[in-house]
Amino acid sequence: MLPRAEFDRLVKKKGCDKYYKSFSSWDELVTLLFGIYSRCDSMGEVCDGMRALGGKLNYLGMDCAPAKSTVGDGLRNRSEELFREFYFRAPLKTQYLIKDNKYIVEQ
Repeated sequence: MLPRAEFDRLVKKKGCDKYYKSFSSWDELVTLLFGIYSRCDSMGEVCDGMRALGGKLNYLGMDCAPAKSTVGDGLRNRSEELFREFYFRAPLKTQYLIKDNKYIVEQ
């Protein structure tokens, strides 16, 4: 549902994955969304929940569940500009999937 190609283009444009080897910006986005949708209260719950999924994370584009410290470092050190820009661009790329969406703003 999320336009991965658009996200990867923004990552390359902003250079967000330049210093990260094992925890990409996509992994961070998936981790954040997992925490929101599963209503986790702590990073430990998020990481444990993702670990419980095991091999199913590959459907989300991840190799394995991240460690709490890795996610914490990513959240602390990576700029939120990428996610902000993607948040406002994603509906424009996916509005054709939603027939009756009253939240899409015409430009």
